[in-house]
Amino acid sequence: MVMKDLIKPVGLMVTICLIFYIFTTSENPFMNTVTNPIARSEGSSGLSQNESPHNFLSFNLEDEFYREGGCLDTGEYEDGSDSSAISVANALDIQASELLDTDNDDIISLVGQRMTEEQERTGILASVLTAQFIYESGYGKESLAVHTNNCFGMKCDLSDMNWEGGTWDGSRYNTNTMEETSDGTEYSTTADFRIYATIEDSIIDHSAYLLGAMAGSKHRYAGIKGETDYRTAASIIKKGGYATDVSYVESLCRIIERYDLTRFDIV
Repeated sequence: MVMKDLIKPVGLMVTICLIFYIFTTSENPFMNTVTNPIARSEGSSGLSQNESPHNFLSFNLEDEFYREGGCLDTGEYEDGSDSSAISVANALDIQASELLDTDNDDIISLVGQRMTEEQERTGILASVLTAQFIYESGYGKESLAVHTNNCFGMKCDLSDMNWEGGTWDGSRYNTNTMEETSDGTEYSTTADFRIYATIEDSIIDHSAYLLGAMAGSKHRYAGIKGETDYRTAASIIKKGGYATDVSYVESLCRIIERYDLTRFDIV
C-alpha cells in the first residue's frame, strides 16, 4: 500500500518533466515552427521557390517610396534595417503603370530631379525634358506610356536611326495617334511606337535621339546641348521636326512656367 502511494507521485513528476523537455528544447521541430514563422518542413530552406524575402518584411521599400509621394530620404523602416537613399535614376527604373496612383505633383518632383541628372549627363535643359515628359505622357499615365513605358511619344521609324546610346530593342506597339498639318488641322492616323523595358530606358533613348539624330549631314537638333533658355531649347526641338503640333513650343513653355520647372535646371 505504501509502495503504490510512492509510485503515483513519482510517475506524475516524470511525466511533467518529460512534457517540459519536449516543449522547451531547441531541437523540438514543433517549437521551432511556432517561434519562427519562416520555418518550413524538414529539408526546406525556409522560403518556397516562389516567395521573396521581402514578403516577410512589414512592407516593400519601393512600394512605400511611391505611397509616400516620392520622398527620397527613406530613413529607417519597420523591419529595423537602415536604408540608404534611393537614387532618382533607380526610382524611375520601373513600369509607367506604377505611377497611376501617384499624385501628379510628386511625379513632377521625381521626374524633375531625374532630369537634373540627365541635364548634367547630356547638357539638355531639365525643365524642357520634364515638360516633354508631362506633355507627351500625361505624367506617365496616358495609355501609350502605360502600355509601352514610352513617355516621350517616340515612334519606331525616326530619321537616321544610327545615333549612339539608344536603349530601344526593336519592340513595337501600333496604336491610333493624332497629328496636325502645317496649318493646325488635326487628323487621326496609326503609327508604331517604341516599347521600352522601363521609364528609365525611355528617358535615355529620348536624350540619345535629341543629341544624335541627323538630318542629312547636320544634327537635327543642333544647339540643344548646352542651351540655357528653355524657350529656345523648345523651339529647337520643334524646328527639328519632333512634333507636328503647331503650338508645341507654347505648350511646353506653359508647362514649364506653370510648375516652375526651371528650378530643376543646372544654371
